[in-house]
Amino acid sequence: MRSKSYDKKLAEKMSDPDLAKAVVIHAVENGDSIEEALTIAITGMGIKEFANKSGIKMQNVSQFVQGKRAFGYKTLAKCLAVFGLKFAVTEDRAA
Repeated sequence: MRSKSYDKKLAEKMSDPDLAKAVVIHAVENGDSIEEALTIAITGMGIKEFANKSGIKMQNVSQFVQGKRAFGYKTLAKCLAVFGLKFAVTEDRAA
C-alpha cells in the first residue's frame, strides 16, 4: 500500500538518474541541508523504490523522511550514492 503522498508520475520522472541527481544538487545549492535534499528526492522517487536501490531498510528510510530518524555519515553516503553523488571535503583557502 502506498502512502497518500506518493505521486506515480513524479516517481517515474525521478527514476531518471540525471533528473534525480539534479534535484538533490539543486536543493543543496539553494540552501537545503543534505538531509532536506535527500528527503525531497526520496519522497519524489518513492520510499520503497529508494529503499530497494539503496539497500537501506524501508522502515528506516520512512523514519528518515518523516524526521524521526537521523542517518550517520556512512548511511548518508549510501543515500547519495543512489543519485551518483558523494561527499567531498575541501580546504577553505580563505581561512
